[in-house]
Formats: sequence, structure tokens, C-alpha cells
Amino acid sequence: MYRYLYLLCLIVVTSLLLFEINSIDISYKESDIFFEQTGILNLLTNLSANIFGLNNFAIRLPTVIIYFISNILFFKLTRYYLNKYEDRVTASLIFLLLPGVIAGAIVVHISIVLIMFVLLYLYIYEKTKHHCIVVLVVIAFLDNSSMILFLSLIFYSIKRNNKNLKIVSGILFVATVWWYGFETSGKPQSYFEDTIGVYLSIFSPLLFLYLLYSLYRYAIKNQTSLLWFISTTAITSSILLSFRQKIILEDFAPYVVMAVIIVVGNFLRSYRVRVPKFRKPYKYLANVVLFVLVSNSVLLVYNKPLYMFIDKPKDHFAFAFHFKKELALKLHQEGISCVDANDRRLQKSLKFYGIRYCDKTQIYTKKPQKYSFEVKNLWKNRYICSYFVVY
Repeated sequence: MYRYLYLLCLIVVTSLLLFEINSIDISYKESDIFFEQTGILNLLTNLSANIFGLNNFAIRLPTVIIYFISNILFFKLTRYYLNKYEDRVTASLIFLLLPGVIAGAIVVHISIVLIMFVLLYLYIYEKTKHHCIVVLVVIAFLDNSSMILFLSLIFYSIKRNNKNLKIVSGILFVATVWWYGFETSGKPQSYFEDTIGVYLSIFSPLLFLYLLYSLYRYAIKNQTSLLWFISTTAITSSILLSFRQKIILEDFAPYVVMAVIIVVGNFLRSYRVRVPKFRKPYKYLANVVLFVLVSNSVLLVYNKPLYMFIDKPKDHFAFAFHFKKELALKLHQEGISCVDANDRRLQKSLKFYGIRYCDKTQIYTKKPQKYSFEVKNLWKNRYICSYFVVY
């Protein structure tokens, strides 16, 4: 029964994401991945575009599929950490609804690919008790953040006195640092508050705080599994580095989100050891966490209503994913196939919708003295922004 409940939720959420991704316009970073970069995301998005055409749905379909596979792997992994089937389903549903994981599904970014391969590595290890070197090498080629995984494996191998793993993880760590480099330049400056803020948005506030507590509890009880080492190394290194410099938290988050298993295991054990009359605070905490988690995830996907409550629409966290397709459609209707957007980011986004670069037509976001026509963007009669076209 629990298995079917989980599969139903997974299918429903994935279907909702598939339905919604067509309304999410391409950002300049995603356009750069599609047109300029090399790697697995470039390959998958271009393959999808060749099959389904050059549109929002096609470019995001691969990450939604990877999201689906990642959730299946996560559910399979839980059997090695949680004994009760309902506990496994609870952890899997929380992972399914994590804002950070959902963001990886609807935004073209390497993070969801990393999550899938790290989950695959953990699943193979827990099932066979052997470290799959092939998967580790694949992860090394995916992204520079793989050095975090290899660092955690070094710590784990020292703890378990595993010489072979120590050698392999050490070689891979040195190789990734040498190949990708490690940025430490610039004036030292603390970004601790920013880092914590992003973590709170990835997990939801209460869930993140309980995650920190759970990792600590497992440490003092000496219940330090491979999963614990990976998540703890990632979150500790990100927080320590944030005291000196601004970090790209997307490099660390893929290794932290899977600690949901630890959170659920710790919470349910604490809940069950108490007599029923002392369980009420835990029930209240669980209900609040789940409500906030679901609310954050819904707002992440269906975020346009937030424009109604923001004084400056361009401050909307998802503004970069809105109104590009509408602009391109209007330009095509006017017979315009090339423009100078006077904005590198906008220019890259328009390229995806068939608007090339040329200097015959200009686009401005600020109203010039003379312009040919205005493309006004509204949401529910709320004015958002305008693009002014001059030719």
C-alpha cells in the first residue's frame, strides 16, 4: 500500500512539473548551456530539442526525467537506512517535495544530474558493499563540485581504515582540484548569512535546522554512515568557506539533500520512544514542517502570483525565467528575426527562440525618446515590465 501511495505521488508531481515547464522561459545561463557549453546537459537538451523542437518543454524535459529517476533511486536507497516501510515512504515524499530538488527538475542545471549519480553510487555501495569506481569517475567528469564528494570519501576511508578507497578518492580529489581549480582569490568577506538563507530556501527553515541537529546527533552517537560523511562534509565545508568568500551553493546542495534520510530516521526514533501523551509536540512540529515544505514547493513552481505582492517586479526570484518567449513571439509577429538587445543575458535568451543578433533593430528596457513599438508584459492586469523596440 505504501509503495503504491508513493508511486502515485511521484507520478502526480512529475506530471504537474511536465505540465508547468512549458511556461518557464529559458534563462541566459540555460541558453549558454544549450548553445555554448559541452557536457551531458548540452547533449541531453540538444537531443530533446531535436525530437520535440526548440521550445521550453523540450529543454526542460531531460531534467524532469532525471528528477523522476533520482526519486526512484532515493526510495530504493532508503531500505538500507530505514526499517519500516512507512518511514521509507515518508523520507521519499519529503525528498520528492524538497524545493531544492524540484528546482533541479525545472531548471537546466547540473545539480540534478549530480544528485542522480551520487544516489546511484550510494545505492550500489549499500547493495554490494563495494565502491563503484566507474560511477565515481563519471561524477568527476560532471562538475567541479565532485571534489566535495571525494573529500568526504577521504574522511570516510580514514574512519573505516579502507586503504583502497583512500587511494582512489585521494587521486580523484587531487585530479579534480588540478583540473577544475579552486577559487580563493579576492578580498576575504563573509557570506555566512547568505549561505544560511539559501539553505533555508532549499530545505524550508525548520527542516534545515532539524537537519543540522540530526547530523550532530548521529555524530555523537557514532552512527556515521557513508551518507552521513557525504552530507556533513558538504554542509560543513560550505559554511566554513562562506566565512571567507561567496560560494556557489548549487555545488554543495546535491550532497546535502539526501540527508533527508537521516532527518526522518532521527525524528521518527525520537517520536516513537515517547509515550503517546508526550508525542504532541512532535506531531505539531511535523505538521508545520510539512505545511511549510509543501507551500514553498508550490510557490517555487507556481510563482507568478508573487508579482502581485512585489513592489519591484524585477526583484522576483524567477524574473529571469519569465516574459522572454512573449517578447520573441511579438518580434516574430512584426517580422523581426534579429535584434541587438543591448543586454547580454536577454540576447542569449532570445537566441533560443529564433531571434539572432544584428544591429538593425534595438531593444531597450528603459523608455527611449523615440521607439517603434512597446512590448508590455502584464500578469493578471498587473504591469511587470516593458521592452521598447527601435528600428
